[in-house]
Amino acid sequence: MPKLRVGFFLRRLAPRLAGAGLGFLVISMLFWFLFGFYLAPPEPDGGSKVLVRVAPGENAAQIGALLERKGVVRSALAFELFIKLNGLGTRLEAGAYDLNPGMSLNQVIGRLVEGRVAGMRLTIPEGFTVRQVSSLLVARGIVSRSSFAAAVAAGRYGLPFVPGGPKVSTDLEGYLFPATYRFYPREKAGEVVGAMVARFRAALTPDDLKRIRSLGWTIPQAITLASIVQREAKFKRDMALVAAVFTNRLRLRMPLQSDATVEYLLPKATVRLSLADLRIASPYNTYLHLGLPPGPICNPGEAAIQAAIHPAKVGYLYFLNLPGGKTIYANTYAGFQADEKKAGL
Repeated sequence: MPKLRVGFFLRRLAPRLAGAGLGFLVISMLFWFLFGFYLAPPEPDGGSKVLVRVAPGENAAQIGALLERKGVVRSALAFELFIKLNGLGTRLEAGAYDLNPGMSLNQVIGRLVEGRVAGMRLTIPEGFTVRQVSSLLVARGIVSRSSFAAAVAAGRYGLPFVPGGPKVSTDLEGYLFPATYRFYPREKAGEVVGAMVARFRAALTPDDLKRIRSLGWTIPQAITLASIVQREAKFKRDMALVAAVFTNRLRLRMPLQSDATVEYLLPKATVRLSLADLRIASPYNTYLHLGLPPGPICNPGEAAIQAAIHPAKVGYLYFLNLPGGKTIYANTYAGFQADEKKAGL
């Protein structure tokens, strides 16, 4: 970061004070003392580590007040003055920081400008369910299972619609965007959930929203289809084709017959669904119910969302995922059966 321009400030202010009858040398010494005092660490011998969370959108005055309350800087006003003097007001990064009273003001400002936040990097994989996200966060010591469940059920987190409903399994399923985050141990569960929902909101561009409306869908419907595509397609290259299969079936009022929607109902993953599984009485069972399930079955990534709203222009109604990873498609049930027979399934 640039060095603090204390000398510049002093040269401009001191002559005015000297003109009032005070000696320039005395004024200079006074200001150097004051600036030196406020630049110095509150506790020169060091102190306990302090976690400071800077929220997005907070300005220098708000951050300075927070730092002063935490005992990290001597004066909020001095912090704000130095930020403005060096033109750093727009360069203070939000996040959680490990700071301590043994740091100088210059070191504190350096951390905030460089964005050297504390915590751990954690990647939420595409296609994870809320339950899987919870387990991952609990395993890393970020939140407790109960606090995360409470946070997920707590509200909309700025979503432009009401997630969930009487038939939906988990209110925020589909809206905890899979990405890499930086969290702090024992983070507030509401802030963790809020960060993921914020990333989801940011992922949907105005063009995406316009496209969803042009299809006659709601956002939950689009994300529900994207979640099915996410779980059914083995590779990103197949997503638009798999999406086409399901959109074609919806258009023809055919059951989606998605194994992934049934697997969502099971307590643990299975290699192959049984006949009993396919008969589970649930609105999520797309073998028994027409149309989309009540809500998403996982948290889809950007590729799956794009595939769902931009499906391939093909007439496929069936697809078959082969053991080796290849996916083959068919326009008719007879063609699908022939593919199964050829694959030895």
